[in-house]
Amino acid sequence: WSPPTRVAVFPSLVREKSNMATSQAEAEQMERKLRPIYDAIDNGQNKKAIQMVDKILKKHEGMHCAKALKALALLRMGRNEESSVLIDEVIKSQCGDQATLQAVSMYHRETGENDKVVELYTAAAAKYPTNGEILTQLFMAYVRIGDHQKQQQTAVNLHKNFPENGPYYCWRVMSILMQAHESTDRKGVYLPLAERLLQKYIEENRVETEAEVRLYLIVLELVGKTEKRLEVMKSETGKIIRNPLERASIELSCLVELERWDDASERLREFLLEYPDQWSYIREYAHVQVKRSVAALKNGRGANSGGANTGGANNEGANSGGANSGGANSGGANSGGANG
Repeated sequence: WSPPTRVAVFPSLVREKSNMATSQAEAEQMERKLRPIYDAIDNGQNKKAIQMVDKILKKHEGMHCAKALKALALLRMGRNEESSVLIDEVIKSQCGDQATLQAVSMYHRETGENDKVVELYTAAAAKYPTNGEILTQLFMAYVRIGDHQKQQQTAVNLHKNFPENGPYYCWRVMSILMQAHESTDRKGVYLPLAERLLQKYIEENRVETEAEVRLYLIVLELVGKTEKRLEVMKSETGKIIRNPLERASIELSCLVELERWDDASERLREFLLEYPDQWSYIREYAHVQVKRSVAALKNGRGANSGGANTGGANNEGANSGGANSGGANSGGANSGGANG
């Protein structure tokens, strides 16, 4: 567990209005009160954290996030029964602020009760259906328990509410790929759907990140469209991957898979001229040259074999004809002799 101070909890707390924090000033005040508690828990000073929480609760009895942090500190001290009672009290309050939700989810993740994290954020999402951070946490909760269909539905909901956010669209595709991985008929439904979604995404010129391009390449690889992968790498979409070595490596793997040995050899020769000290390129170049030579030998042997058979048939025919002719002549000679 890493403390969500400053990064995960408090920016959300400032943005979200809740029962305890109806203004930004109040939210910032709550942040100042809670930050030392997070630090104490993170440093293993659980007893100190509990003492700080008790002081806060004397003045702010309804600060549910503080109660959740106290439950977490009690849990780490081995006082499981006390912590369980306290966390149940927080959950029953149905408090929807981000700080409280994340503190409760940390508690359940520590106890291994990921299904309860799902229940927590499902209830919060029902209360705040357009809250992006709550929906994001619900998506992650479904990922942890392996409910890929529900995580797909949550990703669709996120994209519907925040269409300008590309990653949510890709989360949907990744959820489909996870279902394909577990399905016995992955090419029947899931992979074609993932390919269509990403193809549409590209046609709408919405691809902006390297991760999105890589995801499309993964899908094309899974459906066996190597030519399409090569086409993508040579297009403007492929150039979104900024590292030239990565682009070259993907392109080369496509050429090798397609057994286009001459093109692969030429591409590797270009790599070696530019990066002569790259051992991986030297090794791959040698491998491609062997494959190239074997392919050439097979083609040559096929041509020679065909010519030999044809020649052999002709010679056989000639020999046969010669034998017959010889036999006829011989017969004629014998006949002549007899006549004589």
